[in-house]
Order: sequence, then C-alpha cells, then structure tokens
Amino acid sequence: MIDVIFPFHREDRFLTEAIESLYASKSVNIRLVVVDDRIEKEKDLTSLFVKFRDYEYVNSTGGCGYGHCLKLASDYLISEFTALMNSDDTVHSDRFAYQIKMLDNSELSISKMNRIDGYGRVKQSILGDIVGSRYDPAFLILGAYGANATWCMQRDWWLKNAFFDNEQCLDWRIALRSFPGTQITYSEIPLYNYRKHSDQVTSHRKIPQSELDPLFNSWSAFMNTLIAEKIPREVFNLLAVPWNSLPDRVDQKYFMHRNLILLKIKECHPEIYSDFLKLVARRDISAITRRGSFLTKIKLIKKSFKEFVPLGTDLVTNLSK
Repeated sequence: MIDVIFPFHREDRFLTEAIESLYASKSVNIRLVVVDDRIEKEKDLTSLFVKFRDYEYVNSTGGCGYGHCLKLASDYLISEFTALMNSDDTVHSDRFAYQIKMLDNSELSISKMNRIDGYGRVKQSILGDIVGSRYDPAFLILGAYGANATWCMQRDWWLKNAFFDNEQCLDWRIALRSFPGTQITYSEIPLYNYRKHSDQVTSHRKIPQSELDPLFNSWSAFMNTLIAEKIPREVFNLLAVPWNSLPDRVDQKYFMHRNLILLKIKECHPEIYSDFLKLVARRDISAITRRGSFLTKIKLIKKSFKEFVPLGTDLVTNLSK
C-alpha cells in the first residue's frame, strides 16, 4: 500500500481527470490522503473519492496553500511508502508500482515527466530537459530538475526531510537541502504528466525578486557544497530562474562563474557533464536577450551555438500549438 498526498483547491475537469488517472493505477493499493483547500466548500466533494478502497479526506481552513496542505497530509501517513500528486496532473497507470519497486534500492524515486498543453499534446521545455539516463542533484543548480510531484519515497525519508511553508518553490528548496545525502533512483520513462492549468497563478505574473529570497538562500547553500565561492544573485537569476529573471547584465562575471560551475561539474560529475552543458547553453541563449554589449552576445552565440538548432525546433513546436 502507498499513501498518495493529493491537495486540491478547486473543482473542474482537471481535478476529475486527475482522480480518474489515480484510480486507473495498476498493481498497487492506493490510500489517498486528500486535502480540500477550497475557499468555498458548500459543495460536498467526498463522492469523488468513494471509489477508492481507502482514503482520508482532510479539510483545511481554505486557501492555505501548498506547503500547509502537505503539512496537514503528513499527519495522516501510515503506509511504508508516500508519493506526491498534484490535482491538475495525471499519471501513468504503472507509476506507483514501478516506483515502489525502485525503492528497493533507494530512499526516493523520481521520474521524467511529460508537459501537456491544453490540447493534450506533449510540449518541449524551452529551457531543456534531462536527456541522459543519469540523474544527479547537481542538476538542481539549473532549476527544479527532479524536484517536483514525481516523488515517490520511503515515508521515513519524507518525514525526516520535508519542511513546510508557503514560500515559493518549496519542492525545489526541500531538494536542495536533502538530495545530496539521499539515495535516489531515476526513471527515464515519463511516469507523470504535468498539465499547466490556465488559472495557475505563475502563468500570469513574474515572481518578485524578494519572494525568491528563500530559494536563493537555499541555492547558495547548495552551491557552497560544490564550489567554495559566493555566487552572485545575477548568476542565479540567469542560470536557475531564467524564466523569471529581470534583465540582468550578462558580463564577464557571468562567464567566470558559469565556467567555474561547468569545470566543477566536469571534474566531479563527468557522467552528467554533456547533459548539463546543453542545459547551460540554453540559458546562455536566453541571456542573449538580456542587457549586454554586442561583443558579449557574439561570445554567447559562439559558446552555445550547438543548442541553437534544437532550441529553435522547440520554439517552433511550441508556437505552432
């Protein structure tokens, strides 16, 4: 049996499709820990979950947010294994059975995911995905790679490492703190389908820099374990959160720290270096649109030329949908 933490805060087709997806899971007994975080709760939705043999329905006070929902759910975990699931998404029917088997040799199982658009089609990430068969926590330097709702884990690992607040990028910050000391297995098979809801808050606004302070602090602490040097905020903006960055200056400081990070990855994590380099190249290309001299942009183009063709393909694919 596995406990699946399932918070939700609205009723729509995304919710019902997520529930159907969970119910279609094979070869595993799911105990669903539902957290109802709706603000308006006049309508009783418990009937949506009665098809499950075992479920716990937890009511928050409403609008409490992701972190508080995880905290509430964690008090109801009783199974050996725990998994996360967002109410906008769907999963492969073999997800949980496959990942539980992977936990024979690890504390945490993570998986590749598909990004699904409003028409049900797979979209490519402009900033790039892990292509190789190896996962390493070092990928967290460049974004929330592996720090997402694909987590399936030993319950004891979750209770030991999870912390709860409603600051931005909670999963990523938990990963930055805990992944270096965690035994992780990685599935190349996409077992999780991430669907960005049209009403998702982050799809309508950029996150103020002040709200990313907790993430930057966690990222900096993580970087200190890799490189004994302070990395400037501008480099964090361009490497880790280019989707949200202000037009930070691309200058010699950026190249210096970027090259230092790449050198360390090549030295200490050679098995992921090729993948890592491609992801960095994508961020270089993104940085070309930021402020910078003509010569700086030429340098970026030369350094990152190999990624122009696949990036262009991804852009065309996304724009055509």
